[in-house]
Amino acid sequence: MDSLSVARVFTCFLPLLILLVGWLRHQSARDFSCLFPNQRWSYGDVVLVMALLTAIGVLHLSDRPSGVLRSAGLIFFLAPVVLLIGALFAIVKWKYGLPLSALGFPGRHARYYVAWALTIASSMLCGIAILGSLLGGGISPFGSPGSTELWSSLSQSLWVPPSKLLVSLLTILHITIIAPAFEEIFFRGFVYPPCARRFGYVGAALVTAVIWSLGHADSPRKMIITVFMGLLFARIYRRTQSVLPSMVLHMAGNATGVILSVAAGLRNGVNMFPLMALGALVILIPSVAAVFRLAPADPNERSILFGTEQPNARPAVCEGGGP
Repeated sequence: MDSLSVARVFTCFLPLLILLVGWLRHQSARDFSCLFPNQRWSYGDVVLVMALLTAIGVLHLSDRPSGVLRSAGLIFFLAPVVLLIGALFAIVKWKYGLPLSALGFPGRHARYYVAWALTIASSMLCGIAILGSLLGGGISPFGSPGSTELWSSLSQSLWVPPSKLLVSLLTILHITIIAPAFEEIFFRGFVYPPCARRFGYVGAALVTAVIWSLGHADSPRKMIITVFMGLLFARIYRRTQSVLPSMVLHMAGNATGVILSVAAGLRNGVNMFPLMALGALVILIPSVAAVFRLAPADPNERSILFGTEQPNARPAVCEGGGP
């Protein structure tokens, strides 16, 4: 086994090791046990599901040389997600008798917060499109248009023989929809509440962000961005008690990456930016209207990031819940 393979295996096990170390640490002098009373699953349940996720990761790593699992196409993408969602269902629904809404669906003022998330995402997408149009083909962060040497693996997956087109489309579906939805349900909806009871809000945000970033360890830059986004999404979940806003932002970010990767592989990829800006405006205008129309009566609940958390996150009787 070469050094790269060893590093990949170690990275695969590292999230589980972090959680195990946290399980063994001494209880903090401050009591966080009253946080998230509606999410009653334990830290041990999180460790158990992470062990299952680690086993799946090791199985995927062992398949790299042969590619047998990847050749299965749809099963390769969906089977792990279905297995892990089943584990979450068994714990939340069967073990604790809780509704699946306890995982962050939909949350108070969910439509309002989703409208906020769509406003933020479409504004950023529109700004990127305008910037890309202004920069044109001469100065581009995506590489020289039409230069196939700089195509990302995602760009290459789009331009394949028809026999492999289905796998390519599934790859994009996985990146833009399936993975963001599952990661938000898992890291924010399932992992974050027990970690908050064990480490407090800040500690839980750091732990979940670092663990999430280890799933993007193929690039140091991507890991840094993922840690930052993990902290941001944890804050949004704490404020809104819903995974839907962070899910929207996550999907929008991944979809933007797909679009930019495709544009990098097109000789006239810069021509995509006006269409991209138009599409973002189509989403932005009704989203802004919805933000005003659905705004909660309480001014403290109108921000997706700032203000005190909602009652389920920190009941009035909770003392020492952390910052």
